[in-house]
Amino acid sequence: MQRLAVDSTYHRFFGKSSSAVFLTTARDMKKKYSEIHNYGDIPKTFGVKRPCFWDPQPWVHAKIQTAKEKYEFPEQDLLWLLIDKYFTYVNAFLPLLHRQTFESHVSEGLHLRNGGFGGVVSLVCALGSRHTNDPRVLLPETQDCGSAGWAWFDQVQLIRYSCLAPASIHEIQSYSVRYNCPLQNRGLKFL
Repeated sequence: MQRLAVDSTYHRFFGKSSSAVFLTTARDMKKKYSEIHNYGDIPKTFGVKRPCFWDPQPWVHAKIQTAKEKYEFPEQDLLWLLIDKYFTYVNAFLPLLHRQTFESHVSEGLHLRNGGFGGVVSLVCALGSRHTNDPRVLLPETQDCGSAGWAWFDQVQLIRYSCLAPASIHEIQSYSVRYNCPLQNRGLKFL
């Protein structure tokens, strides 16, 4: 239980379709085949985790840590209004985020320090803006209600910055919120 953690900076998860499982299956099949034909034992190389190959090196880790996005968030009063609208109208029907934890992190300013969580907050603001008549959520150059939240939605990256970094919980939340977002379809308008 001590090794379980939400932070996946140093560890990776390999599911049943990963190459590690494929190699294990291949090794087991080869061992079974060699027993039939008496080729002898195969050395047990799996199960030994060498940190120099499994953990990110210091120079890679430094690059992963510096790859932080810069987000522009709404004013504090509007930020909290949009968070409330998101949890009232969106998260109630598609519960992806835990409200108390999310609000606690925003109160602590985590969205200003952590790029992954900043992206989630930006998407929450974008979705919450679809449920308010506050004119500050519209793009400055238009008064069209279809632009509500677009400024916050558009600043979140669609593609990961680094393929070397394992996915964080905030990145997974960001993908989940983003791909369930009607703002992806620019033509969809609702209030």
